[in-house]
Amino acid sequence: MEEDLGRLTDALKKLQKVIYALNTELREVFELKATLQELEEAYKYLSSVLETSPELERTVAQFVRENDILVTFKEMRARYDALSTVLRRYEDLLSDVESRLERYRNYRYYMFKEDDDVVRFLDLVLSRAGNVVVRPLIVDTVDIGKMAKDLSVRQSGKFSFEVPGEKLAEVLMYIMKRYPKAGFVVRANTLKATWKPDIGTLRVESEKERILECDRVAQRLDGTILDI
Repeated sequence: MEEDLGRLTDALKKLQKVIYALNTELREVFELKATLQELEEAYKYLSSVLETSPELERTVAQFVRENDILVTFKEMRARYDALSTVLRRYEDLLSDVESRLERYRNYRYYMFKEDDDVVRFLDLVLSRAGNVVVRPLIVDTVDIGKMAKDLSVRQSGKFSFEVPGEKLAEVLMYIMKRYPKAGFVVRANTLKATWKPDIGTLRVESEKERILECDRVAQRLDGTILDI
């Protein structure tokens, strides 16, 4: 058992190392997209010039020959095709790795058409959760004690308060309407949800089964499940 655990640890470290390295390399390669867009724009511009002035083809021919543009293009195209072949070859491998890693997912990002849908989502997920801890992410100085008193809930920390599940929607709507630029963190049992209005995403952290349940609720509300 100890030997198997050692082999497993070694395998996980190797997988982590190569995924991190590949991610860094692909981040650099992704700059190709901008350059390809520039190629597209440059070619369209050249084509438009020749459409209106076809007599300039001789000038183009001379420029291409003198600057070895065709030779350089052929070299570039060969490298491009080789890279495309490599990427296609490993597509199945990447899908297999992704499928296995998805088994261990413990978070998900969601986007909703309306901010109010975030409250509806959390209400559906947590209304029966018993007591829920809410922490408003408010930058300016706010008296949490006074806010808790106004909402008739119990303050549970310096910056948070405890809310009955059935009252959660009312409390979150209050925060959203009064502090629209602020977000909040909600905790209940094994679930943690973080709402950030500046980027319009809700991050939910929990065990895999609960994440799948949240996916179903988000779909009912026509939300977008981000594949990240």
